[in-house]
Amino acid sequence: MDWEYLIKINDYILNRVASDPNKIFIKIDDSNISYNEFNNFIYSYMQQFSSYDSSIKRLLIDIEGPIYILSALCACNRLNIVPIIMPSQNARVRDVDYYKISQADHTINNNCIFPKNYTCIMRI
Repeated sequence: MDWEYLIKINDYILNRVASDPNKIFIKIDDSNISYNEFNNFIYSYMQQFSSYDSSIKRLLIDIEGPIYILSALCACNRLNIVPIIMPSQNARVRDVDYYKISQADHTINNNCIFPKNYTCIMRI
């Protein structure tokens, strides 16, 4: 059964960008971020993911900062990429191979996107 055609989730962010782009979407660290600003974060990640490799199916998100994690997650959803969010540095269990457990074919960190079993090949 092809679930893609059965379940359709409206993109709430895009709807709000169209209707009220300057309304505050979220407040992080005393900074107000509008729907339009947040959509720009998402779009930036979408461009990075799309320009790198159209074969990304499962992406391990290993970045710091809640707005960046949320933006990358939303970008994955828009591009039909399965997002896997890495625990923050201080919450990781030593000797656990999160990369292996995730079964991700690509990883994004604060500096680059790279395929499984490779080092950084595209700086962001």
